Amino acid sequence: MRCFVAIDVEEREILRKICEVQRKLIAADYNHALKPVEEKNMHITVKFLGEINEKILPSLFEILKGIKFPRFTVTLKDVDFFPNERFIRVIYVRCLSEELNALAETVNEKVCKLGFEKEEFKGHLTLARVRGRLNGTLLKILKDVRNVYIGEMEVDKIKLKKSVLTPKGPVYNDLLKVALE
Repeated sequence: MRCFVAIDVEEREILRKICEVQRKLIAADYNHALKPVEEKNMHITVKFLGEINEKILPSLFEILKGIKFPRFTVTLKDVDFFPNERFIRVIYVRCLSEELNALAETVNEKVCKLGFEKEEFKGHLTLARVRGRLNGTLLKILKDVRNVYIGEMEVDKIKLKKSVLTPKGPVYNDLLKVALE
């Protein structure tokens, strides 16, 4: 099963502002190059685990439940791109917080004990995936929203999520919820 550790975006005002940016992009996307993330799927990925064997779930649950980390605030601002501005495959909002970086590092270190690879973390919330050529109008809108401020949100839990890929897009299910202190 395909899994990841994430922070859901649940604050209505944050979601409203994210969707406002998305709507601007979608309105300029007349050649349907973008696959926007659905509002219900908005999250910050702390650690992508990929395909895992269900047999390790009890150990993974135990490791994640054992993480003791204080609640914190994360700032969502600025639109950016993976891998870079000249070759855009993913459009995202930066998620900035020293505590978020520390949490990701902690999760990374803990799950490595189960054989997962340690990866560099870059705090982000995906707005859309790019599946075609971006038109000039859309590129201009991207430039206009580049320095957007979405807001701050409190992070009080992380979740282990299962991701099932379907033709209509991914379906996420929570497997575990871990409250932060």
